[in-house]
Amino acid sequence: IFFRITASMMPPLRLSLLGAWGAALLMLARRGGMRPVLSALLLGAAPMLAVVTAFADVLAPVTGLFSQKALDEAKREAAAPELARLESLAQEEGESLEWMNFLVKQMWPGITEYAENMIRSYEPMIKASLPIPGANIRFKTCSIGKQPIRFGPIRHRAAGCNSPSPGKGGVELEVGLSYLSDVEIILNSSIASVGVSSISISGTFSLLFRPLLNEIPFIGGVEMTFTNPPTVDLDFRGIGNVADLPGVYSAVRRMIDDAFAGVLGTPNRMAYKVSVDPAVDLALLKQPRPEGVLRVTVVQATDLMAMDVGLFNAATSDPYVRVKIADQTWRTPTVRRTCSPVWPEGTSYDFLVFSPAQHVHVQVFDEDRASAD
Repeated sequence: IFFRITASMMPPLRLSLLGAWGAALLMLARRGGMRPVLSALLLGAAPMLAVVTAFADVLAPVTGLFSQKALDEAKREAAAPELARLESLAQEEGESLEWMNFLVKQMWPGITEYAENMIRSYEPMIKASLPIPGANIRFKTCSIGKQPIRFGPIRHRAAGCNSPSPGKGGVELEVGLSYLSDVEIILNSSIASVGVSSISISGTFSLLFRPLLNEIPFIGGVEMTFTNPPTVDLDFRGIGNVADLPGVYSAVRRMIDDAFAGVLGTPNRMAYKVSVDPAVDLALLKQPRPEGVLRVTVVQATDLMAMDVGLFNAATSDPYVRVKIADQTWRTPTVRRTCSPVWPEGTSYDFLVFSPAQHVHVQVFDEDRASAD
């Protein structure tokens, strides 16, 4: 029973070698008796023990005896894929910021009072900028709403240095932002009124801490930017309702997107120098170097919608493609009268890329001369 249990616990190679060694001892005992066998066991045990101890991990596949260090390393290697999966999952889904949302909710009454007073303080400036002297203009209503800004989820990743400073690398925090508010700001005059009755902002802004230094405060600067422009929607009041018309709305929406991109859209950003090290350049923090160049080539499209319907001609389109990355926009030439356009060879454009997290937005339009595309 003992030999059966021992054999079941041994690796096959180890069992074969042990069987060969036992057969050799039996042959030696058969020829010379037990004395040579005992001598061989005594003389061979010490050197074999020393070899097995010194090369335990090398001989482990044969002996089945692993050192504690090898066992710990094997456990780490076995757990590495699962840890990597969990870390990747945490980075993709992000971590909650409910504690920050609770803090903002408690502070929101004070924030709204401060913001509303600041907006009302612009009344004299607005009056002075109008061409009509003595115009009776005032804010009829000024409220930024009761719904506070919400943050989250938050994700992290390594960031490039983008600076010739003595530090290396940095850390980027991507923070989700959502503001769906019943804001109501109405500017009234004796002629008409204009205002905004609701606002919606959603997107992800990045906080970059770089370069990392080896002395206090350990970071060279802090940057804040929207890697990709946020989605902004406004609902106008009064004569501002004209902006809700289909043709006008798209133009107003484009102006709002361009305004955000021009202020806080990559590569534009708010940057602050934290370290007093003269090698940390504030100019490079505000306008970092691009990390690469992305070449976009438009080749063809198939089975597009027919947007131009004629009385005597078959329905067709005049398609072109608009590609946008952050504040960079490129438009292809228009291919006339087809729903499966093929663009000329070399229809491409090189975009500067400042972050691997930037999105490429591709839109296909039908060109119209008498109406909006």
